[in-house]
Amino acid sequence: MKTRLSPLDVANCMQLGIVATNLIKLRQVQSLKTIIITSCSPGEGKTSVAIQLAKAAVTEAQLRVLMIDFNPSNPELASLFDISSTPGISDYLGGHATAEEVIKPASPGGPDIVPYGDIRGGLLSRYAPPQLKEKMAALGSVNGSHYDLIILDGPSSFQEPDLALTGSVFDGIILVIECERTRWEVVRHYQKILLDGKASLIGTVLNRRKYYIPRGLYV
Repeated sequence: MKTRLSPLDVANCMQLGIVATNLIKLRQVQSLKTIIITSCSPGEGKTSVAIQLAKAAVTEAQLRVLMIDFNPSNPELASLFDISSTPGISDYLGGHATAEEVIKPASPGGPDIVPYGDIRGGLLSRYAPPQLKEKMAALGSVNGSHYDLIILDGPSSFQEPDLALTGSVFDGIILVIECERTRWEVVRHYQKILLDGKASLIGTVLNRRKYYIPRGLYV
């Protein structure tokens, strides 16, 4: 049976160190190298959570981390990290670039980055799961240098409804939920789709939580 993370509030960056610590614990009991971050709908803070989690895994857990822009609908990592947008993961999966060509070296204290690349590549769910799994494994070990963790900034279910078809390729999926915006009925529906697709949903992140009484009174 898969171990699951408890829901975690990531209203501030310090708590992402807790998430990274939990990931380390999970990696001790199950294979957990590739993690994709998703959400039910765009704008829930998925990319911000993915970036801060990747940074926390580097600084708090001292892991060697590769972060991949896996969102064809709204690729942002290239502009956020001020790197070239091509070649990227779409070019690599399409056979137009090598792993070495798409990986951009990390800034101090940060993860290495793979941008999305050519946006004409289309939805990534069109790639067969065995092909994706093989390609991800090759990215995780380039020139004999192994990454401890690969974090993918994925699309939302709204942006790519067929993500469940490829969800089983990854060792874990983290679902970002914006507090007081996303209805729990929607969350449960998306969770069921992922689980029915044999994806390993290892946890949820409650993002942008609002405190209506002093935070210290919450238990």
